[in-house]
Amino acid sequence: PGLGIIEDAATGSANGPLGCYLVHHGLVAPGDPAQIVSEQGYEMARPSEIVIEIGGTAAEITSVSVGGGCVYIGSGEIVLEH
Repeated sequence: PGLGIIEDAATGSANGPLGCYLVHHGLVAPGDPAQIVSEQGYEMARPSEIVIEIGGTAAEITSVSVGGGCVYIGSGEIVLEH
């Protein structure tokens, strides 16, 4: 937020639990695996599509996979000294 960015264009860590929730509550049918595409970042002109795969059933989720392509936009380095 200090840099003026109030939202991540793509939040991979949030999409695994989202997929589990949707399958568990019957909002997405379980599959082998169930596949969901989460779209984020459109409002900030950085459209992102994250692919979520949920294995198992609504009663017993056995696997979660989150992925997609990416574009390199930068890097950083932290140096710790004692």
